[in-house]
Amino acid sequence: MRGRAEGTYRLLTTLEGQWTRDKRAVLIQGIEGGIVTGGVGLVARAGYSTRPAVTDASRITLGGGVVLGRLAMDYAFQPYDALGGGTHRVGLRWTP
Repeated sequence: MRGRAEGTYRLLTTLEGQWTRDKRAVLIQGIEGGIVTGGVGLVARAGYSTRPAVTDASRITLGGGVVLGRLAMDYAFQPYDALGGGTHRVGLRWTP
């Protein structure tokens, strides 16, 4: 669950549990911090997840974001253990 952070300095933590039928539970933890002043700023984030053995995805995800008033652009990268690849995720968010 995410909330809208206010103020110059930002710090957000997240803890999520997923229980899927016939699979082991997955725990996801994340932290985000940054500075936003005058509606413009930068944030960095890191996440860690216990994963089921059926995926080669890394347990660690790193990313960041740029805040421009009501518009925010987010980026995240999650490496894969096999073949040295990874997943890049980019998102745009408009906050009314």
